[in-house]
Amino acid sequence: MRKFFAAGFLLAFGACPLWAQVGAASSGPGGLELEIGGLSGCTASLNASLQFNGGFGGEGFVGFRLAKDLFFGVVSGYDSYPFRNNVPGSFDQGLEAGGWTPAQIAMLNVSMGGNLQYVPLMAEVKCVFYHGSFQPYGLLGFGVTFNRCAPTITLSYNGVTVIASGTASETDLLLAPGLGVKYQLDEKIDFFVQFRLDLDFTSSSNSDIGTFTFTSNGTSYSTTAPTSLTGDSPTVFIPFEAGLDFNL
Repeated sequence: MRKFFAAGFLLAFGACPLWAQVGAASSGPGGLELEIGGLSGCTASLNASLQFNGGFGGEGFVGFRLAKDLFFGVVSGYDSYPFRNNVPGSFDQGLEAGGWTPAQIAMLNVSMGGNLQYVPLMAEVKCVFYHGSFQPYGLLGFGVTFNRCAPTITLSYNGVTVIASGTASETDLLLAPGLGVKYQLDEKIDFFVQFRLDLDFTSSSNSDIGTFTFTSNGTSYSTTAPTSLTGDSPTVFIPFEAGLDFNL
């Protein structure tokens, strides 16, 4: 975890010095900046990268110009990372502990679905390095993220199908350094691309209480049990975003 902290702060503050040389003249303080973009991303921490495929979503930024090259604002959005269709080996081990034989387990058809929903809400500082047609910048965000994990496992055996679904939620601290570049389309509109290193400080212990529902032949049974969202702390996401920047 300390390595992730160090990487985040070095990327943000090492790449975004406020004393960076500036090119062409820019607007003074007081301007409003609006951004909206779509993103695709991946998970980079160990357990999450084994559980989830690449995700998609969208985010927006509303900020004010504090100085010629410095913006401060708020970022929020919605991202979704689907589960891989990989049933963990611990599942088979649990069946064996429950009395299933290897032959019975081999006849069991198991598939996995669902997703991890990831909603950031953070304050963000953005520093522009150079003003011209292309404007590279660095950013640093800090806030919280609302996480909701909703896996679904479908089991079929001897003509009987059981659907097991679950939900668990956490609200966690979020640290998000990143880099990007804008291209000026006209005086008020820019096209931008950027990436972030999102450090989502999820719990790695079974400190959450998940709700699980089992459904078979129209009959449902629900229960609760300790769980964790990803097993990582932090869970690391790398979102790549592209969109439009409106300077008002």
